[in-house]
Amino acid sequence: MHCHILGRPAVDQDAPSFVGVDALQALYLRDGVIFFEKGIATLPDGTQVELGALTHEVLEVLRETYSALDAASAVITDYATTFNTPEELEKSENEILRKIAGYGNMYPMQSAIARLALLLNLDPDKNDVGIGGKVLWERIRRWRWPERHFSAEQ
Repeated sequence: MHCHILGRPAVDQDAPSFVGVDALQALYLRDGVIFFEKGIATLPDGTQVELGALTHEVLEVLRETYSALDAASAVITDYATTFNTPEELEKSENEILRKIAGYGNMYPMQSAIARLALLLNLDPDKNDVGIGGKVLWERIRRWRWPERHFSAEQ
């Protein structure tokens, strides 16, 4: 665990302060009263956590990760459906490719994308941030079952 001393005037210089994952772990399963002043939480043991900066950083990382996973899922889907048949993907050693063939999630990394969307209060099926699961699933269905005709509601 890395310990950082914050140099702000409102912070007691002798109390340990944590950032990043160390700060989250310091807050996890705590009992007692936590005092807040100017965005800094002081835990019962004197540990100080700069929550304002931590919250901002975590939200930014979650947004970037959500967008990156969405883009990666689209690239994987496009690649797999362009260069493979459904039968080839069904036999693939790669779990993500087997999912595109219809085994498991509807599209690559769906569960991780959906969990991040929930944390960010986003709809993983919409394309507000990237491609969106509904669009990916539509691509996969048309590739997987080209002889079928799907309506928008299916």
